Amino acid sequence: MLIRPERPADAARIHAVHTAAFPTAAEARLVEVLLRFGFRAASEFGLFDEYRGGAAFQILELVRGALPVGGGLVRYAREFATLGA
Repeated sequence: MLIRPERPADAARIHAVHTAAFPTAAEARLVEVLLRFGFRAASEFGLFDEYRGGAAFQILELVRGALPVGGGLVRYAREFATLGA
């Protein structure tokens, strides 16, 4: 399989894939915006969160090489739990 870089002409097809992959159009748009700003799916790095964010759980590596090798569970501060779901 040959994989080439995305091109501007691919935008409609990429949006169709995102729309099919997420339960709401808003989530599909959010992922597209995050990708545009350099965020990537945390699962690409073996990272997952305790809230089961799945594909919507995105990360941005601020310092190259700072992510843990092999990934793992990302835990949030206790204060986040008080916000509810």
